[in-house]
Amino acid sequence: MYMNKIWKTIKSIFWVAAITAALLIIASSFNLFGYQMYMVKSGSMEPKIQTGSVVINHRADSYGIGDVITFKTGPEGTVTHRVVSVQDKDGSKEYVVKGDANKANDPENVAAKNINGKVLFSIPFVGYLIAFMRTLPGLLVFIIIPAIIIVADEISNIKIEASKIASKRKKKTSKAEVNAGVALDTPPETNKATDLVKQEIPDKQPEAKKRLIQ
Repeated sequence: MYMNKIWKTIKSIFWVAAITAALLIIASSFNLFGYQMYMVKSGSMEPKIQTGSVVINHRADSYGIGDVITFKTGPEGTVTHRVVSVQDKDGSKEYVVKGDANKANDPENVAAKNINGKVLFSIPFVGYLIAFMRTLPGLLVFIIIPAIIIVADEISNIKIEASKIASKRKKKTSKAEVNAGVALDTPPETNKATDLVKQEIPDKQPEAKKRLIQ
C-alpha cells in the first residue's frame, strides 16, 4: 500500500512535469490570443527584469514613455528595453529605447512595425528552464522519460483490467457448466408428476371385462 502511494506520487510529478514543459514550450513558441512569451538573455533591464526571466507581452495600439517593450533586432533576435522618448519620422513613429541598467540609449531607434508588444509582467528564472527543455537532455527529462513511464503504466493498468474481466468471464462459464450438469442429472419434473398420477389412478380395465362376461 505504501509503495503504491509513492508510485502514484511519482506518476503525478511526471504528469505535471510533462504538461508544464509542453505548455511552456508552446507558450514561448507561438502567439496565443495576442500574448507572447519571450526569454530575457541579458541583464540590461535589471533589477526590474533579471537575466533568465520570461516576459509576457501583448500588442498595443500605441506605446508611450516608460513602457517596456520587446522588439525585433533581426530575423529571430529580440530585445526588451524601456521607451525613453517617442519621435516622428516621415509621418511614422520611432521609439528611443534604453535598458534600465545601461548608461546610454540604444544606438538605433525602434520602428513601430518592429515592436512585438508591451511587457505586462515577468517571471524570474523560467527562461533558464525553457532553454534547458529545448536541449536533448531537457527533452529526455521533461518529455520523453515521463511519457514512456506514463504510457507503460497505462498499458500495465489495461492488462490488469483485461485479466480481471477474463477471470470474471471464466467464473461465469464454469458456473454455467456446473448448473447444466446438475440439470442433466436431475429427472424432469413432468415425469415425476406422471408417475404420481399413475400410482393414484387404479387400472379399471379388469372390472370392465368382468361386466362384459356377466
